[in-house]
Amino acid sequence: MVGVALLALVVGLGWGCRAVQERVEAAKPRVEVSGARLRSISPTSMLVEAQATVDNPNPIGAHIESVTYDIFFRRGEVWVVLGRGEKRDFQIRPQGSTALELPVTVDNLALVQALATALAQGGVVPIKISGTVRVKVGPTAFTIPFEQERTAFLLR
Repeated sequence: MVGVALLALVVGLGWGCRAVQERVEAAKPRVEVSGARLRSISPTSMLVEAQATVDNPNPIGAHIESVTYDIFFRRGEVWVVLGRGEKRDFQIRPQGSTALELPVTVDNLALVQALATALAQGGVVPIKISGTVRVKVGPTAFTIPFEQERTAFLLR
């Protein structure tokens, strides 16, 4: 009888944890990149600033200590680093949109390789962005990893 009660408790906790996890997943802020502009260029790299919007469905805002991210393009079966960026110390609004400018340092050689790959593939190249967000809510801070893949149209 104790075994059945223990099993019921474990199953109940599992369902409860899953419900909480699904609710947290549904309430994650979403990031949409709307454009980019060249800020500076050097012989080895260029600084690009992407314009993005963070839509936060939650009733509370949050302090973002940092967002660090790497951008990759796929050449064959290998992901090659195209650029890196970091944004520190900003707030996202509760139940609304926050506009951001995200700096990305792009390696010029990797950009040339990405363009050559896109040319060989009809103007498109798979792109991946991955990184972490360090969030502070009250006295607690936690890190959220993210990763997203897309197809970029580099040549049209």
